[in-house]
Amino acid sequence: MKHSGTRPATAWWILALAGFLIAAAVYGVQRGGLNNSPFSERRAAEDLRTLVLLGPRPAASEAIGKARRYIASELEKAGLKPQLDEFEAHTPRGLRKMVNIRAVRWGSTSAIIALAGHYDTKIFDFSFAGADDGGSSAAWQ
Repeated sequence: MKHSGTRPATAWWILALAGFLIAAAVYGVQRGGLNNSPFSERRAAEDLRTLVLLGPRPAASEAIGKARRYIASELEKAGLKPQLDEFEAHTPRGLRKMVNIRAVRWGSTSAIIALAGHYDTKIFDFSFAGADDGGSSAAWQ
């Protein structure tokens, strides 16, 4: 699916979703739900390290392509089928190709849970690898 222009409404939805997910996570931890989680801190740290070692990952860069292939590969290893949503966006540095990655894991109910994050990094005049920005949000997923 191709889009053009910026998507401010999408950004607000993502921000609202992130707030909801944080609140749900805190609630789950308080209720003892963390013990039943298949989440692996070690695995997340390894994924984060891999992404950060790629260096800065601004839109349309070679590094963001490597990050995308790594994430898609890890999703496939988990038994999911990653789908790419390519679009162009106007940025302070001109029109850039952007790619969202999504995958669906079907459950046993009709309930829907969405996890969202980004894996790119902002462009600066210095090297910025985004460990606590585009790295951590991709690694925990």
